[in-house]
Order: sequence, then C-alpha cells, then structure tokens
Amino acid sequence: MPIGNASIKRATGAISKTGEKAQKNAFRAETALSEIEISKIKFTAPESVPAELIKSVKKYGVLHPVFVLCDGEAFTLISGKLRLQAAIEAGLAAVKAIVLTLEGSGAQTAKKEVLARYRQAEAAAEIAVTADSDGQVSDIHEEKFNAIRSIGKDLPDYLL
Repeated sequence: MPIGNASIKRATGAISKTGEKAQKNAFRAETALSEIEISKIKFTAPESVPAELIKSVKKYGVLHPVFVLCDGEAFTLISGKLRLQAAIEAGLAAVKAIVLTLEGSGAQTAKKEVLARYRQAEAAAEIAVTADSDGQVSDIHEEKFNAIRSIGKDLPDYLL
C-alpha cells in the first residue's frame, strides 16, 4: 500500500489527523520595566559622553529607561549607550531598563537577529555622524526601533 502525502505530513507533524496544519511553536517576546544593576549589562562604552548629560543624570537620574535583551543572568544593551555610560560616570549602581525576554522555539535566532540589526544600526550611526559635514547628527534611533519592532510586533510604541 503506497504512503500518501497526507500520511507523510502527519508523521512529520506538519498536519494533524483532522487535516489541519499543525501550529509551530513560535517564540514569545515579553517586556518588563525593571531596575537593573549596571554591572550585569554588557555594552561597548562610547568614546565620550556630553557633560550636560552626566550633569542631568547626577541631578535627576536616568529619566528614559535603557532597553536591554535578557540573556540568562546577563543583559545585552540594545538602546541607551550614552545614558548608561552617563549613569556609570555619575556613580549610579543601577538604572531603570525595559527588559526584552524571548522564550520558546526560535528565540535564539530572534536574539541573534536583534543584536545583528542593533550592531548594524550602531555602525550606520557612526557613519552618519562622521558623514555629516554641517555638524548635524541624524536620527539614528529609527534603525534600533525597527530592529526591536521586527521581533515584537505587538509591543506598544511607548516601550520603544
């Protein structure tokens, strides 16, 4: 007796016995606002931080949270490099952060994609800053926004 196409699909889990397509396990993205110890956040420090920003952080703290990707016990910075460095220079031990946690099937791939897009945005920002001849810094946050938005379509804009 020949094996039919539907039998193969059921055996591999592509469809159920009723003929419906099986749901693939997708990763889940969750965000939460937390107080994170600066020592747990991995990032590359910028060359310089404006003195006004450091003065503001000393006086008011970090008003706009940084955005980090949860990676076990450590966190990888996605947005807020200057704010985080200003917090370090101001002597803060912790900052408010929006923590992005990815879980489930495909989460590792999504993490790699977010980090790759973030690094690409950072590289574009460095090029944009050096390429501006009139001294204007172009808006570099759009790429970071799009990178984070690509993995969390249901995230509200105010969290980004």
